[in-house]
Amino acid sequence: MPQAGLFAPDEASRAALAAVYERLWAQGTDVKAPLRAALAALYAPNAPRFIYFLSLWHLFHDRLPEWRGAFADDRRLEETPIWKALYAFQRHGAIAALRKLKKDGGCILADSVGLGKTYTALAVIKAYERMNRRVLVLCPKKLRTNWLRFLQDDEDNPLPTLTGRSDFFYALLNHTDLSLPWVDPGRGMRVSREDFFRKDFGLIVIDESHNFRNRGGKRYRFLLDYLKAHPKTKLLLLSATPVSNRLSDLTHQLGLVYRGDEPPSGPFLREVVAVVSAAQRLSTQWSRTHADDPEQLSAATLANVLPPTYFRLLERYTIARSQSGISKFYADAETEIGVFPKCKSLSCYPEIDTQSARVDVTTLSDRLNDLTLVAYNPTHCLRAGIRWHEEEEGKQLLDKNRQKSLTALMRINALKRLESSVDSFRRTVRDAVLARTQAQLEALAKGTVRLPWVTAKALLGEAEAKRQAKAAALGIDPDTLDEDDEALAEGLSREVVLPAKQYFDVAALKRYLKQDLGVLKGILDDVESVGPARDAKLAELEHVLQEKVDHPLNPGNEKTLIFSAFADTVEYVAKALAERHPERHIACVSGSKGIVWHGGRAKAEEMGR
Repeated sequence: MPQAGLFAPDEASRAALAAVYERLWAQGTDVKAPLRAALAALYAPNAPRFIYFLSLWHLFHDRLPEWRGAFADDRRLEETPIWKALYAFQRHGAIAALRKLKKDGGCILADSVGLGKTYTALAVIKAYERMNRRVLVLCPKKLRTNWLRFLQDDEDNPLPTLTGRSDFFYALLNHTDLSLPWVDPGRGMRVSREDFFRKDFGLIVIDESHNFRNRGGKRYRFLLDYLKAHPKTKLLLLSATPVSNRLSDLTHQLGLVYRGDEPPSGPFLREVVAVVSAAQRLSTQWSRTHADDPEQLSAATLANVLPPTYFRLLERYTIARSQSGISKFYADAETEIGVFPKCKSLSCYPEIDTQSARVDVTTLSDRLNDLTLVAYNPTHCLRAGIRWHEEEEGKQLLDKNRQKSLTALMRINALKRLESSVDSFRRTVRDAVLARTQAQLEALAKGTVRLPWVTAKALLGEAEAKRQAKAAALGIDPDTLDEDDEALAEGLSREVVLPAKQYFDVAALKRYLKQDLGVLKGILDDVESVGPARDAKLAELEHVLQEKVDHPLNPGNEKTLIFSAFADTVEYVAKALAERHPERHIACVSGSKGIVWHGGRAKAEEMGR
């Protein structure tokens, strides 16, 4: 009826309304048959599987067209070596990543360690290469070999074509290359930063993308500037830990996808910042509330306090699968891959020296704090009246402060080496810091001072620093540096030699250098006697290995694999174990050298040479 609840005050009005009702009734459609059909359909017996898929279709049918187009039409992608090498869950991950890249311009692939993120990313790379789009891969230096082998035209390439040649053409850069005045996009061709900006990459893949969570870093700014100049470039981020210490790590990585400025540009990026900031506040409150109850500090309890908008954000941009999830939702996974490890990792906290409590982490840390490290920061002893270069003063003041942070990073790096092994720490103190201090004293005796490039540029200005620049190593193997320490890697890459008396208080500088020399020799005296026979961490490792021999999970399968980012730690541990247990099967892997040793006593002795 046109209206309901009309008031008819007299008989004539009631008659008129009745006439309208009769006319509408006569014009109506008989709905009995459609109603019976609908009721029959509702009550018809349907398999639970059908109802499940029908529910999924109603929930997600609007997303189905998102990845269709160039990728779905390219059926030949399925014939490529990389696609044939993928497991089912990796193919689904690649398709999901392609969909997110097409829709939002960026994606974070955050599968847990061991699920083959590299292979999944290679499938995405191949899809873009088949569209004749250039692809750039950015990776930590210690992982460069992993990506380089897929470009090789030899038997070391695990995914060759039928002709034995590489099936990939992507350019490859180290993260720290973005901090240099030139870049090498692969194939041995160095180009200037300006020429690099002219290259139009359809896709940039960043391995270990959590290293780009620092918005103030030079490589972050360089990449952000490039992405702003190329708005159509897609960004695929690979990281098992996209959030390290703070949830804002995720914001900064998504800031690259959205070419964000400070303050964030665009309404959506502002929304991302707001969502993550709210989640961070709740996370901080949660950690403080349960600080005295470690059992409550779990992922499950954290998930209960985070806002739903944060999880919607993760769903939109991230692909994160776990080993348990793969086993649960892919019935053939364990048949294809094998059984995922079920043993929990052991965390041990041994002392340093088995024969003396005098050497401990706290004591060594305090002694490191006693160091001025003026060998790396000679500007601590500038002559009175020497002023920092005034051009672009704000930027130069920032660089001036960065050379102070360089010394802090040196201390952190030394502690990381101590955490790895006492031998690594000993080598760092002896071969790097002590050697650098002695070299600075020798240079001072000749009337010169060696200054890190970034510090010299801030002090003198870039033009004068370039004039006096002299390329030289500062005594530390770049492979031993953490990729996160961009300022340290950059600060140790070049140096400038300056006349000492013109710029520095020579007496003060010499006094600090000799003071550091005494502290360093004291540290070395403390740890020099802690060899394999007295190494508490090595003794704990032997105890754990013996427990596994006595109570094996797989009887007769006595293999030991030692791996670490620090090659010297791997070699030290392997040599010590092999000399004591030559009958055991031991292999070693490090980030920079691959398998460095395998076998028994003879191999260990050969390694020692």
